[in-house]
Amino acid sequence: MDRRNFIQSSAPAVLAAGTATSLSEAKSGSDPKYFDIVLAVVDAWRRLDIDGVLVHISEDILWYSHVGSPPMQNKRQMRAFLETFASGITDVKWVIYNHAISGNQIFLDGADDFVMIPEKRRVAIPYLGVMTFRGALIYEWRDYFDRAVFLRYKAGEVPTMDMQRLLDRPGRP
Repeated sequence: MDRRNFIQSSAPAVLAAGTATSLSEAKSGSDPKYFDIVLAVVDAWRRLDIDGVLVHISEDILWYSHVGSPPMQNKRQMRAFLETFASGITDVKWVIYNHAISGNQIFLDGADDFVMIPEKRRVAIPYLGVMTFRGALIYEWRDYFDRAVFLRYKAGEVPTMDMQRLLDRPGRP
């Protein structure tokens, strides 16, 4: 079976399984509204409110701010990273285009979008994120993005038309 046929035949089953998990959690009352929590994190980060982000994070967070780089392994390390990063950016416009929930995980398709203060350059890059919850707190978070693209945009390169098309999709918030 070639890859296209496998994906086409598997996609409905995968979607149905994810939906069934989400629906059963919602019916049992155990679904702590993961997407609402993510939107609260997004809103706090857009205001560079680090405490507002961290209220949704477990003490033993394992956070890959960039998969491929070593993770932060607790809330104290995450705070230090966020404080340093926040001091160099402004005008944050984190956007979520799509999301899916499976069990206690939420998968995010979005764009990181902010202005680097020293360079006064807007950096907007597509990313995928996976957050795993324990109750209403995020205890594992993985962000996937192309670091080379980030560095090129930080240096002043403008997005290609194809990249701009990805970034211009409607999203939340």
